Amino acid sequence: MEIISQYVLLCVLISLTVYGTGAEKVLVVPPIIGGSLWFPLASIGQALAGRGHDVTVVVSQDIVDKRRAERPNLRFESFFDQGSRARYEASLDKASEMFHESLFREFQHFQERFKFMAEHCDLLLGDTDLMGRLKQARFQVVVSQPFFSQCGVIVAAHLGVPHVAVLRSDRTQYDAFATGVPRPRSYVPYILSSFTDWMTFSQRAQNLIMSCAVPVVFEWSVGRIKYDLVKKYLGEEETPLGVLAKTDVWLYQTDVLLDLPRPRMPNMVDVGGINSQEANPLSEDLELFMQGSGSAGVVVVSFGSQAKTINLERAEVMAAAFAQLRQKVVWRYTGEKPAGLGNNTKLMSWLPQNDLLGHPKTKAFVTHTGGNGMFEALYHGVPMVCTPLGKDQRGNAARVVSRGLGVRLDFNTFATETFYQAIIQVLTDKSYRETAARLSRLHRDQPQSPMERAVWWIEHVIKHGGLPHLRARAVELPWYQYYLLDVAAFLLAPLDQRPDFSNAMEIGTQHVVFCVMIILTVHGSSTEKVLVVPPVIGGSHWFPLASVGQALAGRGHDVTVVVSQDIVDKRRAERPDLRFESFFDQGSRAQLEANTAQIEEAFNKSVFNVLQHLQEGMNFMAEHCDLLMAKANLMGGLKQARFRVVVSQPFFSQCGAIVAAHLGVPHVALLRGDPSGLNSFATGVPRPPSYVPYILSSFTDRMTFSQRVQNLVVSCSAPVVFQWIVGRINNDLVKKYLGEEETLLGVLAKTDVWLYQTDSLLDLPSPRMPNMVDVGGLHCQEANPLSEDLELFMQSSGSAGVVVVSFGSQAKTINSERAEVMAAAFAQLRQKVVWRYTGEKPTRLGNNTMLMSWLPQNDLLGHPKTKAFVTHTGSNGMYEALYHGVPMVCTPLGKDQHGNAARVISRGLGVRLDFNTFTTETFYQAIMQVLTDRSYRETAARLSRLHRDQPQSPMERAVWWIEHVIKHGGLPHLRARAVELPWYQYYLLDVAAFLLAVCSAVLVLICCSCSLVCRKICRKRGGKLKSQ
Repeated sequence: MEIISQYVLLCVLISLTVYGTGAEKVLVVPPIIGGSLWFPLASIGQALAGRGHDVTVVVSQDIVDKRRAERPNLRFESFFDQGSRARYEASLDKASEMFHESLFREFQHFQERFKFMAEHCDLLLGDTDLMGRLKQARFQVVVSQPFFSQCGVIVAAHLGVPHVAVLRSDRTQYDAFATGVPRPRSYVPYILSSFTDWMTFSQRAQNLIMSCAVPVVFEWSVGRIKYDLVKKYLGEEETPLGVLAKTDVWLYQTDVLLDLPRPRMPNMVDVGGINSQEANPLSEDLELFMQGSGSAGVVVVSFGSQAKTINLERAEVMAAAFAQLRQKVVWRYTGEKPAGLGNNTKLMSWLPQNDLLGHPKTKAFVTHTGGNGMFEALYHGVPMVCTPLGKDQRGNAARVVSRGLGVRLDFNTFATETFYQAIIQVLTDKSYRETAARLSRLHRDQPQSPMERAVWWIEHVIKHGGLPHLRARAVELPWYQYYLLDVAAFLLAPLDQRPDFSNAMEIGTQHVVFCVMIILTVHGSSTEKVLVVPPVIGGSHWFPLASVGQALAGRGHDVTVVVSQDIVDKRRAERPDLRFESFFDQGSRAQLEANTAQIEEAFNKSVFNVLQHLQEGMNFMAEHCDLLMAKANLMGGLKQARFRVVVSQPFFSQCGAIVAAHLGVPHVALLRGDPSGLNSFATGVPRPPSYVPYILSSFTDRMTFSQRVQNLVVSCSAPVVFQWIVGRINNDLVKKYLGEEETLLGVLAKTDVWLYQTDSLLDLPSPRMPNMVDVGGLHCQEANPLSEDLELFMQSSGSAGVVVVSFGSQAKTINSERAEVMAAAFAQLRQKVVWRYTGEKPTRLGNNTMLMSWLPQNDLLGHPKTKAFVTHTGSNGMYEALYHGVPMVCTPLGKDQHGNAARVISRGLGVRLDFNTFTTETFYQAIMQVLTDRSYRETAARLSRLHRDQPQSPMERAVWWIEHVIKHGGLPHLRARAVELPWYQYYLLDVAAFLLAVCSAVLVLICCSCSLVCRKICRKRGGKLKSQ
């Protein structure tokens, strides 16, 4: 027995060590109101306590005993709230009368309740003994639900610790301002509306007005109360929004299945269904009642804590409908027993809702569509009859209906017969049950459960002392800069009054066109068949696809790659584990590579020549794809193979997307970025130019006024230039093989998942859609042993270490003049240098430098002797340096490398030089700065730890999403409604025109009325003067 006890203890210790982050102190600050707002926080606290953390909850004295009895594993601290919570609840009871009162009275009630909230928070913060104990406890994180008053946020700021928010939504939209997330009102419905993402014109107009009006009304009603509370405890310089914007992670009780695709920021995490779990056994009497239903089954009825609001009249209507059913009914009800209650109905003042919904006898769920019950029904695959009572429940019900999960009735008006027919419809129509089962499988099929994800993120915040790198620059911008109103005013100003920015412009017109043109041209699960369609150009575009293909093959999948005959032998030698299919491309790939060199030469002549060569290059790309598609034997073989998914890198020609559509299989895109902007249109993701830099610029999210002007102009013009140059070529290809009704954008928009080779650490926080997944650094891995001679060279460097120098496949573009400058600088170093270089050996090369035509870059960067990395800042090398924690000297050569270098500098990971102008001395000093300034090494090590600390590695995440697509035959529910809206509806231009017309008509009417009144007054005065 003693051995068993020791073994159990050992297992517990190992689990806490391996899987946990150690016992840390967590403070939970729940909102003043309990019920559905307290329950998720309590569940998270319980889960954290189960992981060994010390969790403390702060509540008022009048509720502490109840909370302690509910959650005995948690610690509790209490304060005397002078009855403010009780007064708040009494005021909340009046809310049911709001619908029968004037709008003014509604505002009065709201303001009254908010004062009680603020008073409750004031008494908490004003309890000096309590706050002193909390400060001495040294909590690592505060977890709260920001419910209007944001008391938990203020407590976190007062204690000086990171903050994690848990919420379903925020009707005031303070969360949107605090995260910087765009909420396009053309397809993102306001939380209190009953709209979905499919809105009519009038609904979009209402949605816009509500979304704009509510924050204003809220600020007008209670803004001063919040400001006073923040300033009292945090200082005069603080604001409620500024404090809330410091939240490290936002855990949203949402899921794209029920809450529809919409933009998200990197610090916004979906944990919808956090309370859902496998059903526990029922009590003996309840289990007997369930079993007594036979094959007919049971209908579960619950309105949550709002059950007490159901009056007897409505209860009689419902009871009469239940009495007609063959099914048994379990009904949570606390009022007077209805006279028409049938023998098949069991009334309960409280019921184990999750356990009942997970019972095999449960056939339907009658619900007010509260968030918790809705997600439990989704988890267990139970269709719903929705009768929303208020708040966000109408929107929940609308989305349940839009997903085919149930039907909806108006609670205040349904009759017994309509209620009965609605229940029968859900019970007898198999489509509801099938849809519920399918969506339940999708909801459950996640790498982590919602609770595991919530706990992981809280522990991630604790481990790194906060996650400020996830906060978007948007939250720091003044509103007029966020919406680019200053830029708009500048662009609309008379040309002769505009200041001269010619010297400040970093991107000249020809440079912009050239960069756009160059990029356009150059660049467990069962065994399933995967087709990889790489772009015509290889190098850094082929390598990530090959790595993903290799990983899928390692998982047992049958991976086939389609390439042209002239390159197939080389690719087969590189990746022997993959299958290859080839076609004769008539030299189009070779012609395209030659064309790329011609574009570089054309840049020195004229923009017209650049555009001409670009068009030729795009013709070669289209020809290459056309030859692939036209090979009947090849396409026939691919069709017969019955591939489950196509993985490609959409490189302007989007050949992989066209192949996927032609074969009728799901498509997964893997890309770094898209200078043409087609990916943004195809996903519907907003890209606010106020803080999201264009991919080819050298800007970060901290832009000056002139940079924001340039960013806006380039971001808007690049898609137009692309469409003008190559739009017809690609669309003709689409129509040829997919039909006249198809368009390139329409085909690309059907992509199921977009795997972006990006990471918020290096690519800065920007909006994401649910089908956009960050996999930056997917090819990075632990270093392998070096060859014997290379290892000897590394070890010979002693304590000085080694500098690794690589410009990737662009090493061949370095001319001898630049090579001599670099070699002379390297010769001055104490460190050894490993340099990838293919040109003529420089005459000034030092004995400390080893030249290599190719080098094992990842293995060298992961070697303990490596001290710095001189790089052109290509994305592959940049991520390998981040992974291994090596600081960089950036010398970008072109394309997106200038932007990469700018972001490396902004994160403190290195320094930057202009490749064409640096001298031996400046180059040497830059390397020495990175080698001797410890801050670079420390920052690189810290960011490396952050990058590595993920639930899945980038490669594991990429593979999981591809397998997820295979498993479910595509993921159309992740695609945003935005991609189907005409551009004028997306930007609400039709609504704006309508509102402008209405305002103009009202203004004209007022003017005419005033004019008429004035004329009448003048006539009367004139008549009096005449009579006198």
